[in-house]
Amino acid sequence: MSKLWFASLLLIAVCGCGGSGSGSSTTVSAFAGTWSGTYTNVADATDTGTSHWTIKANGNIEGTDVDPVAHVTYATVGSIAADGTVTATSTPTGGASVPLSGTLTMTATGLGGNLVWAATPPLTYTYALKK
Repeated sequence: MSKLWFASLLLIAVCGCGGSGSGSSTTVSAFAGTWSGTYTNVADATDTGTSHWTIKANGNIEGTDVDPVAHVTYATVGSIAADGTVTATSTPTGGASVPLSGTLTMTATGLGGNLVWAATPPLTYTYALKK
């Protein structure tokens, strides 16, 4: 009887470990890789800088945006969805985080699109990144 009881518990444990898998995913982001390039304010082309981002297989973003004129480095942390929607924060060294959002797409030369830095007033930047 104890062997049957043990086998039943083992079967329950094995079956219970499955599930929908909503907590983890093996999907690899099409945007995964190390990206470098520029960002430029759409309203003021003199407001430009460099970006260095790593997009992980799960779509998480970690990187920096550097403003060479103001000598400020912004830590960029967030994610990019399969459709290119970026949800991130941009945090200057020693400063407060500001939302950064928009859509990036694969282009002939890399990854590009417009992202809005939700400062006051909001600023829109065109990003052009290459692997």
